[in-house]
Amino acid sequence: MKKFKYIFFTLIITITFYVGLSPITSIQEMERLIQEDSTSSSEFYNAFELQTSSHEKAFKEAVLIMSANDSISLIINLKDSTASLFIKGVTLHSTKISYIKIDPIITKFNTHVYQKLFGKPLLISKQKATIIKEPIVVIHAPKDTLEAALNAYKPDTLIQNPAYIQMKLEHNLHIIMEQEDNPRLNDIWTRFLFRVQNSVDNSLENLINFSRLRKPTYHPYIQIKIPVDDLRSIYRALPNQPQVVVYF
Repeated sequence: MKKFKYIFFTLIITITFYVGLSPITSIQEMERLIQEDSTSSSEFYNAFELQTSSHEKAFKEAVLIMSANDSISLIINLKDSTASLFIKGVTLHSTKISYIKIDPIITKFNTHVYQKLFGKPLLISKQKATIIKEPIVVIHAPKDTLEAALNAYKPDTLIQNPAYIQMKLEHNLHIIMEQEDNPRLNDIWTRFLFRVQNSVDNSLENLINFSRLRKPTYHPYIQIKIPVDDLRSIYRALPNQPQVVVYF
């Protein structure tokens, strides 16, 4: 029995240490991408005093590339705290971001890595949300003009669940978008379950990597909060695999 406990605790400590290395491996992976890019200019991007201008340059380049896309895309501008729907160079809708949290790992990226990651639109490969992307509304045909007139002024009866969204981008980056207010117990409970599920998914992913002797996976994240109605509108307006530009 004591031997079993020793093996169990040793395994737990090993896994904990293994997961703890995941941020380090994430940074190393990003730096490896840069080293493979022979077109980058180290003299320009290694100058600390030019960090702000290099971030702005990356943003403008990414938006220019996105302008050629025919589908609706997302711009998350953390510098002016806005999230916007964008298509063909035109902003369709914009909302104010009330809360921003950036993973410390991302803030440690040097300007070289930043340009490589955010100098182009990033593809959102997977979206997970607590709301339905394409809600179905059943409307019965009116019997006469009087009923049609009455139905025209009926309030929206569509069930609106609390809005929490996670978007998985390239290079294991995650965008987490949450509604800014949680006035009801259901909102708080939904947020709790949403965050727990994300933590469980990440833990299971690393357990699988550990069992297969792979490197641990870490997901650098950017978390923002916006008004719930705007969050629903943005999520439902985006295609299944949209592009996003991030600027900070």
